[in-house]
Amino acid sequence: MDAGGDRLLHSSNIAVIREVYDSEYSPQCFSMELEKALESRCSIIVIEPSQLGDETARWITFGNYLHKTAVISGITSIVSE
Repeated sequence: MDAGGDRLLHSSNIAVIREVYDSEYSPQCFSMELEKALESRCSIIVIEPSQLGDETARWITFGNYLHKTAVISGITSIVSE
């Protein structure tokens, strides 16, 4: 990483997490870079490491499922009144 620590965050609000294995701790670095991109509220995040991308996709799918379940439960409770 460069001195600023923002080597992958661009001024256009896009983050690219590159799959560069330069140490044994690279997978943890990928996760930290994703966390940093999420915290900075990037509108587009490109994830090159396939394992991290697959894991992120699973969490997004699970979050969507929870959201739909909550909405349906709320609507059901309102209708059943």
